[in-house]
Amino acid sequence: FKCKKLTITKNFIQKKKKAPKKMDEESVLEMVQDAKKLPMKMVVRIFALCLSVMALMLMITHFIPKIWSLADARNAFYKQDYETTYQEMSGKELSESDQRLYEKAKMILQLNHKVDAYESYKEMNMPVEALDSLLSGYLLWQQLSEKIAEYDAVKETDEAKAAILGGAGKDYCVSRGEFITAHIVAEV
Repeated sequence: FKCKKLTITKNFIQKKKKAPKKMDEESVLEMVQDAKKLPMKMVVRIFALCLSVMALMLMITHFIPKIWSLADARNAFYKQDYETTYQEMSGKELSESDQRLYEKAKMILQLNHKVDAYESYKEMNMPVEALDSLLSGYLLWQQLSEKIAEYDAVKETDEAKAAILGGAGKDYCVSRGEFITAHIVAEV
């Protein structure tokens, strides 16, 4: 234990200031060697803390957006926004109930696409292409009829089916029987 030299000046105690030492390579090496090493327990604790923080960040960035997008897709389906449902669920791992919603939305969009194509061709005054869209829409409905019943999407697809049959009957005087005949001819 060494005492530091103190000087008393005007009732104040002041420490004598030492002149700063010049740092050379030897003194730097001595300081590095004299420095205390971090105990292994502390290293393990710090590593565990960093690992847990990283795992938490990965969970937040990976799972939470997926959960939110699936919830948005379900809400969009119940609001009859099938395009948003299809886009949000496309390419993701889905549960069985979400897979059903995805398949329903996909079938409804396919049929609605045919109806939209019919209306677009009709507005552009292209009757042959418009009739082709109606026929292909009816054929698609026929192909998907079992799947529609399996996924219980009859109610949702009936609108598109009615639009296809209504457009054909109104604009082209084509009955359902003539559609079936066209379907048989197309298969041959």
